[in-house]
Amino acid sequence: MAIRYIASKVENMEIPSAGKPATRICGICAIGRQHREAGTKAREKADEILQVVHSDMCGPIQTPGLDGERYLVTFIDDKSV
Repeated sequence: MAIRYIASKVENMEIPSAGKPATRICGICAIGRQHREAGTKAREKADEILQVVHSDMCGPIQTPGLDGERYLVTFIDDKSV
């Protein structure tokens, strides 16, 4: 239900009904699924807090959390690493 609510707030976002495949893939989804080689260039570490923040999302996790959580999001400040 939360996904449908969020989708109702986004212009031109379609959510296919169960069992019905999506008719098209949006450009952002296509870009997100493209494979990219890991960066080989060395980069400098961030000079300030929150200048560079790395994030990752994992899920659905097979064993839910104490309140039924099945997804995990991490945020790591590059300055603090």
